[in-house]
Amino acid sequence: YDPCSGLYDSAQCCATDVLGVADLDCKTPPSVPRSADGFSAVCAAIGQRARCCVIPVLGQSVLCQTPAGVQ
Repeated sequence: YDPCSGLYDSAQCCATDVLGVADLDCKTPPSVPRSADGFSAVCAAIGQRARCCVIPVLGQSVLCQTPAGVQ
């Protein structure tokens, strides 16, 4: 399972989503996601949402989108 590709190739768990485009307080998932549901569950377990982002800078992932297969 590869949730993120192209420009948005960094899998992240993010706390704050702004209009579905910008995300703040992002971290690398604590374990490697093996499915869309797994990616969502791993992030939800730490109170965050699964997102695919442009390479984050200091935890501030400016541009993000919903990963493949995640609702």
